[in-house]
Amino acid sequence: MNDLVIPKIKKNRVLSNLSRGNFYLSNTHFSNYRFKNIKIYNSLCECIKFEKCTFENVEFVDCELNEVSFIDCTFDHINFLNLVVMEIDFNESRINNVFGKRGFFEESQLNKVELNNLNIEESSLFNTSLVNSLLQKSNFFQNDIKHSSIVESKLLRLRYENNSFKTRIVANSECNQNSFSSGEAEDFVSFDCKLNEFILEGLNINRISFHRSDINNLRLYKLNLNCANFVEAKIDNSKHEYVVLNNSQLTDAQIYHSTYYHCVFNIASFNRAVVKNTDFSKSEFYQTDYRGASLTSSSLAKTKQSNIKTHGTKLDFTDRTLASNDPLLGTIEKWYYKHNVGPRDKNLEFPVFPSGVSRYGI
Repeated sequence: MNDLVIPKIKKNRVLSNLSRGNFYLSNTHFSNYRFKNIKIYNSLCECIKFEKCTFENVEFVDCELNEVSFIDCTFDHINFLNLVVMEIDFNESRINNVFGKRGFFEESQLNKVELNNLNIEESSLFNTSLVNSLLQKSNFFQNDIKHSSIVESKLLRLRYENNSFKTRIVANSECNQNSFSSGEAEDFVSFDCKLNEFILEGLNINRISFHRSDINNLRLYKLNLNCANFVEAKIDNSKHEYVVLNNSQLTDAQIYHSTYYHCVFNIASFNRAVVKNTDFSKSEFYQTDYRGASLTSSSLAKTKQSNIKTHGTKLDFTDRTLASNDPLLGTIEKWYYKHNVGPRDKNLEFPVFPSGVSRYGI
């Protein structure tokens, strides 16, 4: 492999219609460069900085890029095959029409980046960070995606098929028309997000969370979501079929106009949840905790229930036979009511909490 001789800082030049290979390039800064109709093969580039550059119809085959950064750059029609990338940064850049196969990406940082029409296959993407960015109209097939972090970004019209995820965290972001089918996932987290038309089908998922997210048109189909976290989530107009939600947490959740068909909620918690106009037909509830919940317009009549907890639960009028009071909690409440214990002075510096079990909302 030969060294490619280029000045350390090069400005205002067009490089086009070239096919170069078997070279080594390092410690170079390109500014206001234009690359068009370029093919690079079997080469190594490291410690390279591109600023205000454009890349059009560029192809990488059997190449390696290390410690490369792009600032205010534009990409259109980029292809790669057998590409290894270590430590790459994109800032305030635009990336369009990428097709890649068998890539390996480690430590990718993207900040204020617009990505459109990416098609990535059979690649490994490790330690990827997407911040304040837009990713849309893209497809990901048979990839290994580990330790990805997406914050304050928009994910629009994305399709993931037969991928493997490990520790995928999305926070304070908007996800619209995202679908995930086949494959597997571990630690699949959406926190404080807005999700619309979000689809999960046929995945093997170990630990999933939608904590404090606003979810509309969620579709879950044929999934095992044991220990799922929907705490403080708002779920509206959603459909779930053949989903196992054992030991799941729906505490303080709000669920409206949704369907849970043939779902299993064994040892799940609906503490203080508000559930309205929701159908649980043919679902199963064993030792499910509804204490303090409101189910006034969501009947459990067409479900299987056993040893459910309904102390302080507002039930639909057709489910009044399911009402039960916990003897221990009832005794505690009566004792507090009789003895009226607790602070008497209402002008205290600190707020007065309700006494008895009512302080816990159950």
